[in-house]
Amino acid sequence: MNFLPYLAKFIPKFSVTAAQKEKFDTKIMLLEAEHAKAIEKLETENQNLRAEVERLKKENKQLHSDNAFLKSQLQWHEDMERDRERPPQPGEVGF
Repeated sequence: MNFLPYLAKFIPKFSVTAAQKEKFDTKIMLLEAEHAKAIEKLETENQNLRAEVERLKKENKQLHSDNAFLKSQLQWHEDMERDRERPPQPGEVGF
């Protein structure tokens, strides 16, 4: 049994006037413009964030390279210091 015709009697009739339609259309147009502006802003922000990520990746790579260089320099200095503290062995220069 279909109750829709019976229930339809209780739903108020809704008729859109030309003025109401124009008002709704104006609201829709404003919301669409606001939506487009928000999307543009988010796309710009996304581009800026991607550029920042790339910059940070390059900086991180450079820091890793610098770190490796400094570690090798530190190892060299530690080796030199250790060699200076150790007495020369027979057969080495300086004995």
